[in-house]
Amino acid sequence: MSGIIQAVQKLRDLRKKEARLSFLSAEQEMLAQKKTVTELNELARKARQVAVEDDAGWIAHRHSWSLQLELRRRTEMATLSEHQKTTEHLRTVLEVARRDAGVIERYSELKDERAQVDEKRREAKVNDGIGTQQWWRQCG
Repeated sequence: MSGIIQAVQKLRDLRKKEARLSFLSAEQEMLAQKKTVTELNELARKARQVAVEDDAGWIAHRHSWSLQLELRRRTEMATLSEHQKTTEHLRTVLEVARRDAGVIERYSELKDERAQVDEKRREAKVNDGIGTQQWWRQCG
């Protein structure tokens, strides 16, 4: 039976490791996406601070560029939101995997403790038998 418990424990540990790696990967992607959004926000802020010239062509070009920048920023924000949702989901999966691995590990520890208690009882019975025989030999 302990072989089965060990196999289940190894499986749970592998699931926990896989969940942790997935979570870390998703978190890195989310951080990279946050950096991209921050850079775009900074770029948009700088674009709004550029002095406006009176040339209509320049104003149209600047407006077009600002619109493109805003569309790209919104797309990146939507992607960031998806990364955040994925990261939160994987965080939940990781917590479940940790909890499952902990349950199996605790069960295995309890089983080992019970086996040790049973072994001590058997040893105590043997010692009691030896002690009783010794007493009969000396007193009885």
